[in-house]
Amino acid sequence: MHIMRRTSFSITVAENETMADALTPLNSNNSSSNDNDILDAENKRWCRCTTSICGRCQVKWSVARVLTTSFYSLSIIATILTAIELRQSRYKDSLHNIGWFVAGVFVCLAVPLSVYDIAQHLNNFQNKTTQKYVIRIMWMVPIYAIESWLSLRFKDLSFTMALFRDSYEAYVIYCFCYLLIALLGTEDQVNDIILGKAEHDLRHMFPFSYMMNTFKNGEFLIKVKRGVLQYVVVKVACTIVTLITTNIIINPTTKETLYSENSYDFSHFHLYVVILVNCSQIWAMYCLVLFYHACMKELAPYRPFGKFVCVKAVVFFSFWQEMAIGMAVHFKIIKGTTNPFSSYTPHDVAEGSQDFLICVEMFIAAMAHHFAFHYRDFTERNVNSDVPFLKAFAEVSNPHDVVADIRTNLPIPKVNDVVNHLPVAANNVRNLFARDTGNGKKSEEVEED
Repeated sequence: MHIMRRTSFSITVAENETMADALTPLNSNNSSSNDNDILDAENKRWCRCTTSICGRCQVKWSVARVLTTSFYSLSIIATILTAIELRQSRYKDSLHNIGWFVAGVFVCLAVPLSVYDIAQHLNNFQNKTTQKYVIRIMWMVPIYAIESWLSLRFKDLSFTMALFRDSYEAYVIYCFCYLLIALLGTEDQVNDIILGKAEHDLRHMFPFSYMMNTFKNGEFLIKVKRGVLQYVVVKVACTIVTLITTNIIINPTTKETLYSENSYDFSHFHLYVVILVNCSQIWAMYCLVLFYHACMKELAPYRPFGKFVCVKAVVFFSFWQEMAIGMAVHFKIIKGTTNPFSSYTPHDVAEGSQDFLICVEMFIAAMAHHFAFHYRDFTERNVNSDVPFLKAFAEVSNPHDVVADIRTNLPIPKVNDVVNHLPVAANNVRNLFARDTGNGKKSEEVEED
């Protein structure tokens, strides 16, 4: 009698047990030599999704497969319902509805593939240190795709949803930086690697080489981490400022707000937010490139280039694409559309164009993530994960490590320190005004004399 054990995504054979190929029926009368040959062939083949039982291929319905099938089924239902609504809608001749339907098809293609890959990682959660960051990066595709598609459908909420979508990209850059560090080992091990580097390995690239000195070996890692972490803080702060200034109306007639998206006047907050976010993002991405360049040799076995391109392409494409569309609206290249049933301002067309392009691009990103962040690159064959699926999901979803890292590595002043220094600052300001007032009185007396 032959006994078979199954793991999550592979098949293991107990010692002194034999297992045939998926197309070969089990036969207890085989010779020992044939058994060994079959066992060797089976070990080389490693079928992840089928097992041979009584000569028939049996599909193994794991959690990941059930979850993926459910998402594909829901996607098909959503496509059918979308087609029905498009057909019955009185706006059937509107380009907006056509774009929404086409974008929905790409979302239905991208999200199930990405969710399947995420589920594979969660079901094989062996390397917690690295897979935690990988899964967070891979969540970018479902979040971006679903949010952009909903923004096309509910245009009144598109601006608010886009803010939270853009905030997640800062989180992705943070996770990718820490993924590179985790691939090399602990932070102490990474510091030891950097300490052994020559000065030219850590040298700044153009144009930063003309602006600042080379980071010292002992300070290199902490400065790279701070360069990435600052983008998370800046992005969240700018999101809050944007939400506040968007609700402050400075012109009731035209409903012009203090933020005024797509306006590049100095009287609106949009210009300052764009400049601040752009500078912060460039510095964060540069720190990633600097770290990758310094540890390129040590990172080579992990094939980081494809992973780096996936992250950088999505972040830069979405940001500069939005900038280009905004400039097109500012210079009146993009105009509004009007039909007997609805009308869209140039601002609405710009937001819809950005959301539509993101839906299409996320399908490409999902395929790229499937190859760049495949779960096999971070797991071992024939090894079961000791972390349950839901526990792994909860651990990945908890951003407590990000909050702790910001408190530890960013020189953010504590509330008590700020409160303690307020009286001192107030006295300094009071003395400054008193000195200026005194100087003014003396100058007046001199003029009178």
